[in-house]
Amino acid sequence: MASRKQKELFLEEKRDVLKAIDKQPAQKRVHIAKDLGLPPSKLNSIAFKHTKIEGNATLLGSKAKQAHSAKHENIDDALVTWLKQARIAGINFDRSILHEKVMGIADRLGITDFPAFIGWIDCSCKRHGIAYKTVSQARAHRKEKDD
Repeated sequence: MASRKQKELFLEEKRDVLKAIDKQPAQKRVHIAKDLGLPPSKLNSIAFKHTKIEGNATLLGSKAKQAHSAKHENIDDALVTWLKQARIAGINFDRSILHEKVMGIADRLGITDFPAFIGWIDCSCKRHGIAYKTVSQARAHRKEKDD
């Protein structure tokens, strides 16, 4: 008997599975799983994690497969706070500036084993929906007036 390779579903596909379960509450999950081409255990695990899946789909977008949190969440939170403040102030930044800022945050928090790789910074920005875009002076000025 050949074993099948497990397939990780996108959050959008998991939402579709949840909708199929909600549409047919009287039907057994085994039959729903067969109709969707999924193993029953996969369908049951999706149904069990329905609130987490819905929350992650709205937070991360439907094209994500899993929600990964940062290993050093306190550094991640501090970086996001600084990035939001920098955007409001109209400060432009690139990866090297972010790298220096992250290393400074880690030093202030007393974390010595933190490797601030560019990949970590990219993932953090992606996780929070932050893009490396230049803030124009006019846009920054408008934000100051709005506040």
